[in-house]
Amino acid sequence: MGIFLGMLELNDFERSEAVAILPDVDYNAAQTRKRVRKKVLNDGDAQEVDLNARDKFCITTTYTIVDKLKTQMRRRGEVYKETANRFSFLSDVPNDVTSSAETERYSQCSQKLIDAYPEDLDTNLSAELQQFHLYVRHKFSATNTVKTRFSHAELCKIISEDKIECASRNVDISLRIFLTLMVTNCTAERSFSQLKHIKNLNRTTMRQERLDALSLLSIEADLLHQISFEDLIENFAIKISRRKL
Repeated sequence: MGIFLGMLELNDFERSEAVAILPDVDYNAAQTRKRVRKKVLNDGDAQEVDLNARDKFCITTTYTIVDKLKTQMRRRGEVYKETANRFSFLSDVPNDVTSSAETERYSQCSQKLIDAYPEDLDTNLSAELQQFHLYVRHKFSATNTVKTRFSHAELCKIISEDKIECASRNVDISLRIFLTLMVTNCTAERSFSQLKHIKNLNRTTMRQERLDALSLLSIEADLLHQISFEDLIENFAIKISRRKL
């Protein structure tokens, strides 16, 4: 993000897309009709600034877009950083898992994550994570490859390959939530581009539940075309045939 914003200098107007499309236009020499504003008593002696077309475009358009882009990118970066810090303790496997200090850290970090996702996690997260980290250290101690930092994908793979989902249910859910956050974010952004096709003039009275369902069907159209609806149609026909006429 920083590299991208660093490349987009505010004064680098000559390499912008507008200049590339119309290279023969001299923005400095372009003249516009000068508007004479009537001065009032308290205006002072300051001279009015008469901007040419290039400077006016930079101030009113280019600078505004760049400033908005920087603000949005910075805000999104702060949200991503906060989310990463919230889930970072899941992949931090300490040397002494059973110490009182680590137990307190497990409890505090787990409670923050539970408060963020109360419908998905319960109070057993701290104990399950502590036991899971002990299991990870014991698993890799035999091969002398013990390390204190694992990626979330590596830990999720260990749970899946060793089939310990039942013993570490909350840990498994926490890891899968973190690994799918970016996917759900992109899916939500894609849904906005589909709304103009879904919610047209003939569907202005659509409720939120149906709109969500149609949006999901439109976004996942590739998977939808691979699904067979013969059983669904047959069950629907049976229910219709049982109705009394």
